[in-house]
Amino acid sequence: MSQQVKARVLRALWSGLVSAGMTVAAAADNRSLRIAMIAPGEPNCTLSPPGLAFNQGLRDLGHDPLPFIDLVCFANPADAPAVVQNVLRQPPNLVVVWAYVNVAQRVHEAAPDMPIVVVDVANPVGNGLVRSLSHPGGKITGVANITDELQAKRVQLLKEALPQSRRLAVLSNPENPLQPDYLATTNAAALAVGWEAKTYAVRTRTELAGAFAQMESEQMDALVLAPDPWFFASRSEIVELARRHRLPAMYNHASFSEEEGLFTYTADFRAMGYRAAQYASKILRGIAPADLPVERPTTFEFVVNKSTARDLGLKLDSSFLLRATRVVE
Repeated sequence: MSQQVKARVLRALWSGLVSAGMTVAAAADNRSLRIAMIAPGEPNCTLSPPGLAFNQGLRDLGHDPLPFIDLVCFANPADAPAVVQNVLRQPPNLVVVWAYVNVAQRVHEAAPDMPIVVVDVANPVGNGLVRSLSHPGGKITGVANITDELQAKRVQLLKEALPQSRRLAVLSNPENPLQPDYLATTNAAALAVGWEAKTYAVRTRTELAGAFAQMESEQMDALVLAPDPWFFASRSEIVELARRHRLPAMYNHASFSEEEGLFTYTADFRAMGYRAAQYASKILRGIAPADLPVERPTTFEFVVNKSTARDLGLKLDSSFLLRATRVVE
């Protein structure tokens, strides 16, 4: 064996030993890593399909075993300060925040050096989370949502399904500081397709039943939700109230379709969760959030529940159904 061949063999053996050592070290590091994940939902929640996609993304990137995921869910906006305080009591390596703009803001204020990956947040530039999408410039990055565009599309699709309808109910949470923008988008989209929109404000679950009863008494033809994490946490009750009051409704999260919601038009949250794992992996391996541009969703889901449509006595045009990415029979 020549000296050159011997040298190549030795380099290969050394590279293998180093790689093996790095793999063992990475596994040890993963065991000691902790990711805090804050999301809308009930306090006893488990990982949703988008959350499971996040875990799968970490595995595919070599995080095996996975870092410890400390999942914290809450529905009442008033609980945000206590939630953030509890999460930061034992500081994690990284915080992932789903949907809650105010939670990302509170985490950053309380722990300015904490890396944060946001998922499904609206207008991160306008809300002060990042300087720009291409250059976040701080400790926050992730996958934003295009909430205004999606909301306008929901109104358009709902009108196409119900071309004879005239009165649109808009369920809104006035405690959410983002609601005025959402309502402006919703009202403009409604006006463009010939709808008269009326807002029904609810701050707590106890107000939901009264709002739906008022919609029925005022003979509203359809319902759309202004985006709000609190509504996601109350999705079972909202879908049931819409069914009871026979209101065709368009929802803004795929989980509503699992509760037999009529229509759902959303970004693909599983894809967003998987992509968020790539951000988390890079940050855990030393890349600064400031160097990771914020992305927007590129795939979308339009789900139609034909069973719910039949219960409501709706006859949906076949061309309309062809636009759905999924039809629930």
